[in-house]
Amino acid sequence: MTSPEGGFYSARDADSGEEEGTFYVWNNEQLEQALSKDDAAFAEKVFGVTLKGNFEGGATVLHFAKTPEKLVKELNMEQAEFDARVDDIRAKLTKARAGREAPIRDEKVVTAWNGMMIVAFAEAAAELDEPRYRDAALKAGAFMWEKMHVNGGLKRAYFEGKAALDGQQEDHAFGALAFIALHDLTGDKTWLARAETLISEMVKQFRDEEAGDYFMTASANTFGKAKARSDAGTPSGNSAALEAFAKLAQRSANPDHRINGEALLAAVSGIAVKSPQGNAYALLAADELLRGGAGPRQFLSKGVVDVNAAYNASTREVSVKVKLADGWHINSNTPLEDFFIPTKLSVESSGDAKIVYPAHKTQKLGFHDKELALFDGTVELKAGLAKTPEKAVTLELRVQACSDKICLEPETAQLRVPVHEKPAG
Repeated sequence: MTSPEGGFYSARDADSGEEEGTFYVWNNEQLEQALSKDDAAFAEKVFGVTLKGNFEGGATVLHFAKTPEKLVKELNMEQAEFDARVDDIRAKLTKARAGREAPIRDEKVVTAWNGMMIVAFAEAAAELDEPRYRDAALKAGAFMWEKMHVNGGLKRAYFEGKAALDGQQEDHAFGALAFIALHDLTGDKTWLARAETLISEMVKQFRDEEAGDYFMTASANTFGKAKARSDAGTPSGNSAALEAFAKLAQRSANPDHRINGEALLAAVSGIAVKSPQGNAYALLAADELLRGGAGPRQFLSKGVVDVNAAYNASTREVSVKVKLADGWHINSNTPLEDFFIPTKLSVESSGDAKIVYPAHKTQKLGFHDKELALFDGTVELKAGLAKTPEKAVTLELRVQACSDKICLEPETAQLRVPVHEKPAG
């Protein structure tokens, strides 16, 4: 589903020939034709293939019948042995399936959908440390900017070497979210600047100046200009825009992002509160705008402080890495003057956690005539836990970022760090 240029195609038909799903589903007889007797029996058990099936005509959409952990135990296998056999069987079935009539592929590259894909690949690359996902995200992002950004705005779709149709509001919102995700993945400010460009174009072309929210299109059709305000199979363009404003407000010094985000929140909040089940993404975006994110990665102080936390199961320790932009610092945990706000790390519901701060440096800066105790560059704080948390550990980090001339307001980040059963690696 990836084009040679790096964009993602929009869809594939469900039908192969005149029947739905036949390219994707399997029955017992087909497994026995494609695999050895032992492998077919193994596949039937692991993938839940039965005579009744779970699809039309007794066919089965392959899926793990139980969790892999339970299957490993029932089959009396080692996890590595199980994984290797599953991979081998999948490869054989993929080869056998290549002989079937494939469904038709719709090779339009739709901008908004590509924005969502780029976010997914970028986040997966960061979480799983997978170079293939990183490369896919970056290639798609470059394609979107180079091929679909034309004359100060995004085009809606790309097909057969040409970008066509005026971009809609959701294209700009999801495009901005994609570029923000690429900035977070790479640290390259170019992506952040591109996200701000798209958001500026979105505000200029689609904003309802009276209401504060956004029309779907820049020009009116026969029935006027509509607005997408409710989340359905995908988030609405207004919800995506709200999230983009929230993320940009955390990463950029431009105050317009928060101002525009608050105006949009005022426009959509009533609908979201009245019908939360139909506006879940809007509520998540509102929470991020008002309270900041809640994951292990946070940006503070208009983007000059980048915080990333990770849990090490083998040492029962949380590492909190704080990266500061050039020319900026945060106060140490033991500042030399009482009126400076100390850096403080705490663990929620774990009063006996052992917090370890790095050694600070002392330096004179332009706004104070005495030496200051501070952290700059990249520093690591650690929280040793007395016991293993069940699912996640929540920390709070309070910092005040300063340059040689000014100090920004103190900020507190809530870091919710997932706990994996196995140590990383």
